[in-house]
Amino acid sequence: MSAVLALLASLVWGTSDFVGGLTARKLPIRALVLTSELLAISILAVVCSIAGFWRVDATSLGWGLLGGAVGVFALGAFYRGLAIGPMSIVSPVASIGVLVPFVGGLVRGEHPAGLQLAGAVLAIAGVAFAARPREAGPDAGRHTLAVGLGAASAVGFGVVLLAVQEGSRGNADNVAMTLFWMRALGAAMLGVSVLTTARTSHRVQRWPGRADIGAVVVVGTFDLGANALFAIAGRGHLLAVVAVLSSLYPAVTALLAWGITRERLGRMQTVGVVGALAGVVLLAAG
Repeated sequence: MSAVLALLASLVWGTSDFVGGLTARKLPIRALVLTSELLAISILAVVCSIAGFWRVDATSLGWGLLGGAVGVFALGAFYRGLAIGPMSIVSPVASIGVLVPFVGGLVRGEHPAGLQLAGAVLAIAGVAFAARPREAGPDAGRHTLAVGLGAASAVGFGVVLLAVQEGSRGNADNVAMTLFWMRALGAAMLGVSVLTTARTSHRVQRWPGRADIGAVVVVGTFDLGANALFAIAGRGHLLAVVAVLSSLYPAVTALLAWGITRERLGRMQTVGVVGALAGVVLLAAG
């Protein structure tokens, strides 16, 4: 069951990223993230009330707030990268966030397996290849910026995954409360940012209209659902399998981009994307 949940998490995450990337090309990033976060909080509040999960403990609160503070910036950078660059490149680049717990282990004196070392090298090399624009021209700068945003979001996502794993240890209510505090802080930070910008610039924030509601619902519910699936799967015994299967979500985003929006990559970029994904799988497998 843990393996099935992890695979479902990848499918749901990948779909959420694809829809979020398309929507970010039409809506302001803060409006998209804030509305999806508020929707996720509402769902979590209902679930916690029905299941009786409401409680405050240091573990879920601390890790949830850490994940929320870092995650809101990571998600903003990620959606911005998806909006201006190829999704089939930005998503795999963002997935190398698994390097964060890997480097953390090295700092703590852990000795990684040979597969992990090979995966780290392959992932970094893959990003280097994928970062190269397909051709020189006005779009080259946007491509480089998109890859840079994907790399920045990777660091943040790595911290978020670590926070979700650590905060979800114990009972099911730890999972729900960690996710709730994470979303609550993220929404609060975005709300303050939107209000501050409106007061200083006197500009009216554009919010999702009727045509955007479906996309916002998909982004908010799917991202929350994937986080919950990952957290529940990680509480099982097949941790290595869960890590590998849950790291496959960029492949889902890339396939949707290739099939629906007809994104096409150059040979060097394709090698880089495949290398980055392979490196992520090796890191997770180790």
